[in-house]
Amino acid sequence: KISVFSFHWTQDPRKDQAWYDKTCHNIDDPVIIAQEIDLDYSASVEGILIPAIWVQAAVNAHIKLGIHPSGILKAGFDIADDGKDKCAMCFRHGILIEDLKEWSGKNSDIYASVEKAFQYCDENKYPLVYYDADGLGAGCRGDAKNINSKRTKQIKFNPFWGSGAVVNPTANPFNYSNDQWDGDKGRTNEDFFANAKAQAWWDVRKRFHATYRAITEGTVYPADDLISIPDTLPDYKKLMIELSQVTYGQSPSSGKMLVNKMPDGTKSPNKADSLVIAFAPLPKVNPGFFS
Repeated sequence: KISVFSFHWTQDPRKDQAWYDKTCHNIDDPVIIAQEIDLDYSASVEGILIPAIWVQAAVNAHIKLGIHPSGILKAGFDIADDGKDKCAMCFRHGILIEDLKEWSGKNSDIYASVEKAFQYCDENKYPLVYYDADGLGAGCRGDAKNINSKRTKQIKFNPFWGSGAVVNPTANPFNYSNDQWDGDKGRTNEDFFANAKAQAWWDVRKRFHATYRAITEGTVYPADDLISIPDTLPDYKKLMIELSQVTYGQSPSSGKMLVNKMPDGTKSPNKADSLVIAFAPLPKVNPGFFS
């Protein structure tokens, strides 16, 4: 109800990374740093999935660590209806978020949003999209098929079922992070996660944690396990805030991990959702597939 103007320290030409590091060094309380410096107003909330300090470390991480991005070109597409929510697309090149788009679906329909997704894929030269197939996104496959039938250059649209089963169910969810869940590292993905959405958010959490440790502690991780947010992205600070608003906990019935994307007082994290879809783990490929 109240219009709030937020001014991040990175937008102040008098301040730089050296100022930030010195300021953080002089403040003992990480909650004060998060709330007063990083604009992370949920810092004192219990169960934050991705702490803001991890996200901050990932800004320009590929430059800081001297990594040349390579690998998959994959877009994540979070679809909204014609109401107040917004559509968002994240374009991922390996560990790097190359582009981020957000637009309103107001006065249009899902088909028009899928057409816009094709437009952005053409602009970025991306051949692959994973879209949120739950709820409103259910009809995206048919719309994409119809649009592809009129094109010479096809763009593949695959569904991401957040409510569906986890991928690689027998793998270890703690494969390279030091995170623990009640001290138990003996559980598998299907034991640990309630659904694919929880698994995808956790996988992104691990990337930010590994990147934070690589930047701040010099811990060596495989480059493919990291993530980088360039400060040239449009409105990247909003993405950072969205990533750190999500909380997690245990299902009271199964004890499996669940995520809450919209804690009290927050809006749907559309940009962060599109990022999570873009980075969602894919099933392990059978080596015989290429033979």
